[in-house]
Amino acid sequence: MESLRHPSLTTATSRKEDGNMSFVFGDQREVQANRESFLAAHGLRWDQCAVMEVEYGEKILTVENPIKNPEEYISCEALMTTTRGLALALLTADCFPVA
Repeated sequence: MESLRHPSLTTATSRKEDGNMSFVFGDQREVQANRESFLAAHGLRWDQCAVMEVEYGEKILTVENPIKNPEEYISCEALMTTTRGLALALLTADCFPVA
């Protein structure tokens, strides 16, 4: 697990060893457990996250609240927030995420 910590920002990237994070390719219970374990390692819970699904284009959104359903995504090109404690998550494969 790679992470960068700053007093007001933490970034983290899961690794293969953290398990499958995609509901598309795995058992839902296993994926949920993998995500919860990964987030807990960074002091977070799922109900503190907003998850982005990449929709290529120019749609940049500001999000202020977590997503209630762990299988729900916000489709856009980029997410930003001013809400302290809200984690922004992005599932990637071969794309390079920028924080």
